[in-house]
Amino acid sequence: MLDAVAAGRLPIAQASALVSANAAARFALPRKGQLAAGADADMMIVALGAETHITEGTLLTNARAISRLTHGARYRGRIVRTILRGTTTWDGATVTAPPGTGHYVTPEARP
Repeated sequence: MLDAVAAGRLPIAQASALVSANAAARFALPRKGQLAAGADADMMIVALGAETHITEGTLLTNARAISRLTHGARYRGRIVRTILRGTTTWDGATVTAPPGTGHYVTPEARP
Protein backbone atom coordinates (compact mmCIF):
# COMPACT_ATOMS: atom_id res chain seq x y z
CA MET A 1 0.00 0.00 0.00
CA LEU A 2 2.91 2.38 0.67
CA ASP A 3 3.96 1.77 -2.93
CA ALA A 4 0.61 3.15 -4.12
CA VAL A 5 0.96 6.18 -1.82
CA ALA A 6 4.54 6.86 -3.01
CA ALA A 7 3.37 6.63 -6.64
CA GLY A 8 0.54 9.09 -6.00
CA ARG A 9 -2.22 6.52 -6.70
CA LEU A 10 -3.56 6.54 -3.14
CA PRO A 11 -3.71 9.51 -0.73
CA ILE A 12 -1.82 8.82 2.49
CA ALA A 13 -4.91 9.71 4.56
CA GLN A 14 -6.91 7.02 2.75
CA ALA A 15 -4.13 4.44 3.20
CA SER A 16 -4.01 5.28 6.89
CA ALA A 17 -7.77 4.88 7.20
CA LEU A 18 -7.69 1.53 5.38
CA VAL A 19 -5.12 -0.01 7.72
CA SER A 20 -6.19 1.62 10.96
CA ALA A 21 -9.49 3.48 11.48
CA ASN A 22 -11.55 1.44 9.02
CA ALA A 23 -10.14 -1.88 10.26
CA ALA A 24 -10.70 -0.91 13.90
CA ALA A 25 -14.29 0.09 13.15
CA ARG A 26 -14.98 -3.05 11.10
CA PHE A 27 -13.75 -5.37 13.82
CA ALA A 28 -15.10 -3.25 16.72
CA LEU A 29 -11.69 -2.83 18.34
CA PRO A 30 -11.81 -0.39 21.24
CA ARG A 31 -9.09 2.29 21.54
CA LYS A 32 -7.68 1.39 18.11
CA GLY A 33 -7.49 3.19 14.77
CA GLN A 34 -7.04 6.72 16.04
CA LEU A 35 -4.62 9.06 17.76
CA ALA A 36 -6.78 10.53 20.51
CA ALA A 37 -7.00 10.85 24.27
CA GLY A 38 -7.70 7.40 25.72
CA ALA A 39 -6.57 5.55 22.57
CA ASP A 40 -3.57 3.19 22.64
CA ALA A 41 -1.29 5.50 20.61
CA ASP A 42 -0.18 2.75 18.22
CA MET A 43 1.40 4.10 15.03
CA MET A 44 4.02 3.55 12.39
CA ILE A 45 6.37 6.11 10.90
CA VAL A 46 7.01 5.67 7.19
CA ALA A 47 9.54 6.99 4.68
CA LEU A 48 7.85 7.23 1.28
CA GLY A 49 11.16 7.96 -0.46
CA ALA A 50 12.79 4.77 0.84
CA GLU A 51 12.46 1.27 -0.60
CA THR A 52 11.38 -2.05 0.88
CA HIS A 53 13.05 -5.16 -0.54
CA ILE A 54 11.32 -8.40 0.45
CA THR A 55 13.66 -11.27 1.31
CA GLU A 56 13.42 -14.23 3.65
CA GLY A 57 15.51 -12.28 6.13
CA THR A 58 13.31 -9.17 6.08
CA LEU A 59 9.98 -10.86 6.71
CA LEU A 60 9.05 -11.51 10.32
CA THR A 61 6.32 -14.11 9.92
CA ASN A 62 5.42 -17.65 10.87
CA ALA A 63 3.91 -18.11 7.38
CA ARG A 64 7.26 -18.76 5.67
CA ALA A 65 5.82 -21.01 2.95
CA ILE A 66 3.32 -18.40 1.76
CA SER A 67 5.68 -15.46 2.16
CA ARG A 68 8.03 -16.90 -0.47
CA LEU A 69 5.59 -15.65 -3.10
CA THR A 70 6.89 -12.12 -2.57
CA HIS A 71 10.63 -12.84 -2.21
CA GLY A 72 12.62 -10.48 -4.38
CA ALA A 73 9.85 -7.90 -4.68
CA ARG A 74 10.73 -4.24 -4.28
CA TYR A 75 8.27 -1.60 -3.15
CA ARG A 76 8.53 2.15 -2.69
CA GLY A 77 7.99 3.23 0.90
CA ARG A 78 9.36 1.73 4.09
CA ILE A 79 8.22 1.46 7.69
CA VAL A 80 11.02 3.03 9.73
CA ARG A 81 9.50 2.87 13.21
CA THR A 82 6.53 1.23 14.91
CA ILE A 83 5.18 2.52 18.19
CA LEU A 84 2.89 0.48 20.45
CA ARG A 85 1.12 2.28 23.30
CA GLY A 86 3.81 4.99 23.15
CA THR A 87 6.84 2.64 23.12
CA THR A 88 9.01 1.89 20.07
CA THR A 89 8.67 -1.80 19.18
CA TRP A 90 10.39 -1.73 15.75
CA ASP A 91 13.30 0.60 15.00
CA GLY A 92 13.37 0.03 11.26
CA ALA A 93 15.79 -2.86 11.47
CA THR A 94 14.93 -4.99 14.48
CA VAL A 95 12.13 -5.73 16.89
CA THR A 96 12.97 -3.80 20.06
CA ALA A 97 10.12 -5.02 22.27
CA PRO A 98 10.47 -8.13 24.41
CA PRO A 99 8.36 -11.17 23.53
CA GLY A 100 4.84 -10.91 24.88
CA THR A 101 4.64 -7.13 24.56
CA GLY A 102 1.55 -7.23 22.37
CA HIS A 103 -1.78 -8.56 23.53
CA TYR A 104 -5.07 -9.77 22.07
CA VAL A 105 -7.69 -7.04 21.84
CA THR A 106 -11.24 -8.29 22.34
CA PRO A 107 -13.78 -6.76 19.97
CA GLU A 108 -16.64 -4.90 21.59
CA ALA A 109 -20.07 -6.53 21.50
CA ARG A 110 -22.17 -5.33 18.60
CA PRO A 111 -25.80 -4.37 19.18
